[in-house]
Amino acid sequence: MQRAINWSTALLLASALTLVSAAQLRAATTLTGVVNINTATVEQLEMLPNVGAIKALAIVKHRAKHGPFRSVNDLVLISGIGDKALAQMRSFCVIEGRTTVKRE
Repeated sequence: MQRAINWSTALLLASALTLVSAAQLRAATTLTGVVNINTATVEQLEMLPNVGAIKALAIVKHRAKHGPFRSVNDLVLISGIGDKALAQMRSFCVIEGRTTVKRE
């Protein structure tokens, strides 16, 4: 029984380290370009700071239901995006033009 617990603990720790490593890699890369929040795909939206799959999908669903965003500030209408998160992503967001975002 003790051995099974140790293996479970080791597996949990390895999984946590993998997640931390992925998060560190994402944070360590430089984001360049912009994301058009009115036309971007879920994958492109996920490149924004503090935007994961759930928030990106929420942005796309909001856009489909309510039409295009009139301002980048409208992102605060999305659950989980407040003033602080918006401030971190604002410089990468536009409402017109092409999405050109990439990680370097």
